[in-house]
Amino acid sequence: MLLSRTFAGSDVAYITKPHPIPGRLRDFDLLPDSTQLGQPVLEAFFGCSSETISAMVNAGALPPPKKLSEPIALWYLGELRPFLLR
Repeated sequence: MLLSRTFAGSDVAYITKPHPIPGRLRDFDLLPDSTQLGQPVLEAFFGCSSETISAMVNAGALPPPKKLSEPIALWYLGELRPFLLR
């Protein structure tokens, strides 16, 4: 499925691919704002690649992740929810 969306004035088109639903997404609406989500969960949520997640962060469509250590970066669900409701 090809999706196209505008992020901060620039069009980004991407192809969604099926992903298994991670446990964190099954009860998404019930999770507290302090829930930490890794990039694979966001990739599954949006059905896109890590490059697309990076493009969304760079365009301001998603907040930047919190860097815990050099390969580990996480998002807090409470910080993501306002971006998801746009």
